Amino acid sequence: MQLSSSVYGCEITMGYRTSERQPYIQAAPNNEGLYQALYSAAAQRIGCKLSIVRQPKHRILRQIMLGTVDFYPGLGFNTERDTFAQFIPNGLTERYTGISHRFQPQISSLDELVGSEAILLISPGGYEVTGIPDGVLLRKPADMDVEQALDLLSARKGDFFTYDEATLRYILDHGRHSDLTLHPQCCEAEHDMYMGFSRKSQHFAQQANPNYDAKRPVSPMNSQFAPHKDSIAYAMSMALTAMKLSGETEQLRAKYFDN
Repeated sequence: MQLSSSVYGCEITMGYRTSERQPYIQAAPNNEGLYQALYSAAAQRIGCKLSIVRQPKHRILRQIMLGTVDFYPGLGFNTERDTFAQFIPNGLTERYTGISHRFQPQISSLDELVGSEAILLISPGGYEVTGIPDGVLLRKPADMDVEQALDLLSARKGDFFTYDEATLRYILDHGRHSDLTLHPQCCEAEHDMYMGFSRKSQHFAQQANPNYDAKRPVSPMNSQFAPHKDSIAYAMSMALTAMKLSGETEQLRAKYFDN
C-alpha cells in the first residue's frame, strides 16, 4: 500500500469534460465556477494546490482509472465506477428532475413514459437514472452535454431528459429555453453529491471500511473501502467536511447560483 508522505506541497488534479455546466464550471478553457472555488479552497486547507484538466468525459474517466487524473468533481455512482473511484461527499447536494417541451404532460416517475411515444435522452457514460423501466424509448447521442440535450428537446428531437435540478433551474432562470418546463415531481430525492477519487492516484490509499455491511448493496454510503487516514484523499475529504460544517460551502454555492 502506497501512502502519501505529506499533505503539504502537493498538487491535486481535477478532471472535467470540455463542455460547461454552469454555474459549476464554464466551458474549456475557462474553468471559472463553483467547482474551481470549492476544490481550490479545500486543497488550500491541506497545503495543496488545484490544477484542472479538460478533455472529453470518456478520456477523463480513463485517466481516473489509470490514476493520471486524481478526481472528478461530481460523479454519479454505479458499481463499475466503484471499481476505480472512491466516492467522497463534496459537501453539495443534488437532485435529478425531469425536463421536457411544454406540451409534454407532467409526470412523477419515468414509469409513466412506458408505452408512450416519448423519447428519453441519455448521454452514454453520463448520468442515468437508476432503474430506467423497460419499455421506455431511449436516444443516446454521443457525448451529449446538458445544453445539447436541451437544444434537442427544443428541436423536438427528443421528449424528456433528466438532470440536476439546480442546474436546470439556473439555465431556465437565465432566460434560455423558455419553451421547456420542469417536472418537479420526478425523478429522485435530493442526495449528497460525490467526488470520484481515483484509486490509482498517488494521493490515494485505501483501508477496509469498518462500517461496510456485506448484506446491503454497495453504494457511496456502503463501500468496502475508505480512504486511508494517512492519504491526501482522506485529508481532502476532511477539508470538504469542515467547509460544509462551517458554512463555507453554502456561501460559495450561494455566490455562484445567486449570480
